[in-house]
Amino acid sequence: MSSVNRTLTQRKLNVTDSMDRCESRDRAVASGQVQQHEPQALIQGFLETRYRVQLEPALVVLVGQSSAMLDSLAGSAGWAILTAWNPDATPQGADRNRRANQALLDDLLINRTGPVIKTIHLAQQDSEQPTWPEEQGWFFAIDHVNQVHGLAQRYGQLGSLIGQPGQAIELWLYGKRWPASLPAHVRRWSS
Repeated sequence: MSSVNRTLTQRKLNVTDSMDRCESRDRAVASGQVQQHEPQALIQGFLETRYRVQLEPALVVLVGQSSAMLDSLAGSAGWAILTAWNPDATPQGADRNRRANQALLDDLLINRTGPVIKTIHLAQQDSEQPTWPEEQGWFFAIDHVNQVHGLAQRYGQLGSLIGQPGQAIELWLYGKRWPASLPAHVRRWSS
């Protein structure tokens, strides 16, 4: 087995192991314990989410911060964090989310220009009301921001994170549901 195939097989095994831990949260989503949110609540959720990039040691980033480590991994290009889980903020089951995220990984590996590293998106949880389950995603280097926008639309995502060398991480929103006035470090993409 070639080293590339061995690496791809190991990544698939790691993704499967990690996603299995999310099944109980997905059951809570499917049972209606997690509610659909209004646009302002979704934006706030994105802003409060901790995006953990699975490096050794793991690196946690937030919208509005910069990350010299992620900038250096991507080289002179920018980078993005994107998931294929729960398209249009509509809860899906674990199997469907796994398949979608694997398809996104396959797309990234075919067209990659740099490293592809697993991420875990940890939403802040309110002890009185569950908000959103942990999601899996990917950190990857980009040639142009339109690459990310296209993938986000293909996988039905409402948001992605995009980093440019030396700049604060930005949240990009997709679709027409967003308010006219957006917080700092949040941008709307329109096709």
